[in-house]
Amino acid sequence: MKYRVTGLVFGAALLGACSHAEFRKMMHGEPERRVRVASESSAATYEKLRKLDDIFEAVAARGTCNAGPRVKCVTLSSDWFRASRTPPRLGRVFVRDDRDVVVLSKNYWDASHASNPAIIGQVVNLGEKKYTVVGIIGEIAEGDVYLPWTPAGDSISIIALLRPGVDLKKAQAATDALGAKVKLETYKAE
Repeated sequence: MKYRVTGLVFGAALLGACSHAEFRKMMHGEPERRVRVASESSAATYEKLRKLDDIFEAVAARGTCNAGPRVKCVTLSSDWFRASRTPPRLGRVFVRDDRDVVVLSKNYWDASHASNPAIIGQVVNLGEKKYTVVGIIGEIAEGDVYLPWTPAGDSISIIALLRPGVDLKKAQAATDALGAKVKLETYKAE
């Protein structure tokens, strides 16, 4: 079955932080409402987009982090799970003010904690810090562990979920009004 995902892309080149395959993989249901806002996106762009709450139901950021050797660490804003329509398999996902918590991927949980559900609420060491495990999630961003995203100067990947009834033309006009150069891109998946 084929479906269409249309994305808004800021700037001329795509940021490689969220690959096409990865983006398609995380799209569960209603792909026409999801847009990808990428290419040298920043925390400032993310904050501007969040103010367009009449256009976007959720705007979410993704970055990278260091959790020690052999552990792929991804930072996600609390709205990432809502924007990607990805519920937790066990426990919960982040809420806006979470700090020092971690969500584990199912594969990492299986390999490192033998799929033990008692890990929820336990403290784990990642790198030189301790985090409380709050949930288990499927593979959404090719990470092992997911930490709460905090604004930083690095380039980030941004996804957004259009409000029901908002079409892409209206979303593009709203983002154009932010002063961003917008290019539409259509994604197709088999």
